[in-house]
Amino acid sequence: MPAETVTLQIPEIIYTRLINTAKATHRPLEEVILRALAKQPKIWNNTTYCLKVTQTVL
Repeated sequence: MPAETVTLQIPEIIYTRLINTAKATHRPLEEVILRALAKQPKIWNNTTYCLKVTQTVL
């Protein structure tokens, strides 16, 4: 599967938690972020929810 590059602005507290997790587990930050994102299948499997979130954001 091809990879996509995304730039995000996240709250400092979340960034700090991600950095601390990466350091504690001796894993790259990218891997920690990808694992955190992969744990959210309920949102991605619910098309109606995703559409509502997208409409709210727009």
